[in-house]
Amino acid sequence: MQEMSLDDDGDDSGSESGFSTPSYRPSEEDLNFPDSEASSCASSPGIERRFCEDGSPLMGSQKVSSRAVRVTADTKPEDLKENSRGQLPELVLSKEERPAENIFQNIVNFRDVGVNYNRDSGKQSMKEHIFFRSGRLDAATTRDVEILVKKYDIKSVIDLRAETEGTAGEHTPFFPASPIDNRVAKAAAKSFALPTSTRKKTIIAKQEVLVLSNDSKRPGHRVTYHINFAGTNYRLNSAWRPLSLKNKYKVISAVVRGKKPEAVKIVGENVLEPYGLYGLNRDFILYCGMEIVEALKVMSVAEHYPLLVHCTQGKDRTGLICAMALHVCGAGDREIIMDYHRSQRGLNSQREIMVAEMRKNGLSAEFSDAPVEVIKETLRFVREQFGSIEKYLDKHGFNEFYRKALRKCLMNEVDDTACSSYLSPVLTETL
Repeated sequence: MQEMSLDDDGDDSGSESGFSTPSYRPSEEDLNFPDSEASSCASSPGIERRFCEDGSPLMGSQKVSSRAVRVTADTKPEDLKENSRGQLPELVLSKEERPAENIFQNIVNFRDVGVNYNRDSGKQSMKEHIFFRSGRLDAATTRDVEILVKKYDIKSVIDLRAETEGTAGEHTPFFPASPIDNRVAKAAAKSFALPTSTRKKTIIAKQEVLVLSNDSKRPGHRVTYHINFAGTNYRLNSAWRPLSLKNKYKVISAVVRGKKPEAVKIVGENVLEPYGLYGLNRDFILYCGMEIVEALKVMSVAEHYPLLVHCTQGKDRTGLICAMALHVCGAGDREIIMDYHRSQRGLNSQREIMVAEMRKNGLSAEFSDAPVEVIKETLRFVREQFGSIEKYLDKHGFNEFYRKALRKCLMNEVDDTACSSYLSPVLTETL
């Protein structure tokens, strides 16, 4: 089958493309975030900063002093010298650096999936302001919570992280918990053959009451659905079994000594890092199908909206859930890739923190990126391995009954006659 690629203009052109040289890369305009989804920029105390929509400095209807300094990432301290009267120049934020209303302080990679899809596709087929994605919420400020409750009215949250990724545990985003707990450590110490995984229901619902001190209305209620995305099946098959005998001894020793971070780093350096980011997503597809479907089933209930799905970075685990949901709603690969790749910019404000966390886990900075080719190759892998995305979903229990329910939740109009076309294993838009 000949592949079709999209160039930056969005036109179709026949070409051969490999993993290392993707033929489609979204433009900056494609990846533009609205102000409500941009990273915040704190104001300096005592310094007034003025700007208008096009980034030009204004004071009321008057231009500010010619001494005003337009602040960018390249602004140097010597640019901010005092004048003869000891006054600092007025600081004017460039458009890309200016603050915006209703933006988050400590929640990264937040965006409205429906809004972006409609912009990317040039259609108005998806509902807007009901389906959101982001990075972790642990460090959310009071203001962040207020925005989630008042502006976005979030009723349900799907948290895809493992038990050790919250504020009380270690941040291990791509190998979320120790590859073996104490029970498995004892069994493995005897035979080095881990027991067969017993698949249990991994979703836990927890209702939370959000009370804002300045909220005179009734407190908001939110249900968080905890789904351990990289659960037992993934840990056994992707993280433990590929380890060499020597490294299995090291992992067991670290766990027995209570040094879980050390065990996690051994797995990261010796298994996940050689796999690379695409290998990580490939194994998510192979070993996390049940968890993917559980999240999609939560998303198939109209009463759960507005809904937010997140993991640690809001990039790979969240990205796969969103990719499946978009595909079910009829999105082509182009829109799915654009949605995934937006995380590259969405994580910029905390990139250094994320990279540091990756290094702690034995992983390179690559694992904090969201390159086009990773999601592109992951979609290709699903089709090659299972025949189609629909067959993959069917295999794990998300059949056409559930897919229709999801479409009704996320789409403005559901054309039942068109739904059957989604079952074709070959999309008209294959990248």
